[in-house]
Amino acid sequence: MSLAQMCAELEGASEGRVCRATNQEHCFKSAFGKEALEPYHRYYFEIKCIKGSNFKIGIATQSAKQMPNSAFSDTDQGYAYFSTGTLRHNSKGSGSSYGEKFK
Repeated sequence: MSLAQMCAELEGASEGRVCRATNQEHCFKSAFGKEALEPYHRYYFEIKCIKGSNFKIGIATQSAKQMPNSAFSDTDQGYAYFSTGTLRHNSKGSGSSYGEKFK
């Protein structure tokens, strides 16, 4: 399934950078970058929440792309900061405290 098929409205679909899900309420969709992250380097991510405040941002392996019906951190293939102030890895509903809750 392509990124375009996963979301009703897309920006930058050819780059796979931005994904807005307007077709469902309370859903997560994953958008993947094209560049590999190197071990032992630091990276900076910046996101903009247009509406709402639930989001996950993090890293995943290439294998996560093969699971389009799951958020990238719902499996053992990804790690995410969830806006509730928790770390998500291999879980859809729970994670250890990590940072602050996004407001």
